[in-house]
Amino acid sequence: MTVGVVGPGEGERTFSARGSVMHFKALAEQNGGDFSLMERTLPPRGRRPPAHRHTNCSEAYFVLDGQVSVIVEGEELIVGPEGFVLIPRGTAHTFGNAGEVEARLLVLHAPAVDAYSPASTTSGTRRSPPAPTRSGPSWPGSRWRPAESPGRGRSRYGRRVIDPTEPPLLPAWPEGRQDIPRPSGAYPGGPAPWAERLPGDRRGLSLDRLRTAIDLAGEPTGTSLDGFPDPGAPSAVLLALFEEAGEARVILTRRAGHLRSHRGEVSFPGGRLDPGEDPETGALREAEEEIGLDPAAVALAGRLTPLSTFASQSVITPVVGFLEDRPRVSPNPAEVEHVFDVSLAELVAEGVFREERWIRPDRPAPAHVRPFLGPDGSFPVWFFELPEDTVWGVTARVLVELLVLVLGA
Repeated sequence: MTVGVVGPGEGERTFSARGSVMHFKALAEQNGGDFSLMERTLPPRGRRPPAHRHTNCSEAYFVLDGQVSVIVEGEELIVGPEGFVLIPRGTAHTFGNAGEVEARLLVLHAPAVDAYSPASTTSGTRRSPPAPTRSGPSWPGSRWRPAESPGRGRSRYGRRVIDPTEPPLLPAWPEGRQDIPRPSGAYPGGPAPWAERLPGDRRGLSLDRLRTAIDLAGEPTGTSLDGFPDPGAPSAVLLALFEEAGEARVILTRRAGHLRSHRGEVSFPGGRLDPGEDPETGALREAEEEIGLDPAAVALAGRLTPLSTFASQSVITPVVGFLEDRPRVSPNPAEVEHVFDVSLAELVAEGVFREERWIRPDRPAPAHVRPFLGPDGSFPVWFFELPEDTVWGVTARVLVELLVLVLGA
């Protein structure tokens, strides 16, 4: 190996795309694959690559000239000269020029990435983006923070949650066998409601802590709206929780693949109420029918906010119940494919939760829903990415309310 000096605008390999020039200054073959280093220019008003993630390496940026906009999991960082940003492996990100003059930065990958893949920055056709706004929607449980413009060409560092004028493409998420009806104009939303909680505050979410939070909250009032609701037949679901190693765990099911609706989706045990049945009785009955949970083993603790869904036109009441120990369950194959559990601490861990904002212009919103829509007509859809499953929709919305309750977020 020859040791030498590689000056500005020089590199062992050079690539270009959309006016951006990339000079690779250090290659895998030179250092055993430990890292690669690239100098990259970003033209003003150039298009940013789609949001993407590296599963095999971390990435870092050091800005040399100009201002660079770096979006990490839906949050934008404005980085000026001598600013440094680290992107951990597996984290969705994209970047672009935030100023009116050319920007220049160093890009480090460790382990090395020595090639430029045009496919990784090819943008698909997208709808017209929403107009920028200085205020966000009022949505139950949401922690929306309005965008604040950094000012073009202004030299400063900053951090903001964006309402993008050109939403970055959503990364490819592993959604298993579920059919998620994501509209083409969907774009990343804001951070988790508990994003500002320290990691230590997100552990030790015991049943006692949850019981206290439910008692303090009291009985919910009103109905939380999910999408474009039309209240209909009443239903109930059971949030059955038990504790292991000081952490509360909640029981979830994966619906059978042969069902007519919501096939393969993750849900709580539950279903429609029988005539004259209250939510507690119905939730316990359905849990016994679906997973063989003994109703006598459940200590009822309260209700969460009822939800109304567009898909099923059903008002759903979440019922919370505590178990002394991990229960014995037996899934009914006619309704349930799999029963599993997850700790609340796992659900609030970094990188598990994400928000998307959806727009459905084909479904006019009735008057009682309009106050919950964003300025661009969008509404938030929440997801939890577990190792083997994606939790979304009503189940994710109920979990968010439970987690906000116990964390006080």
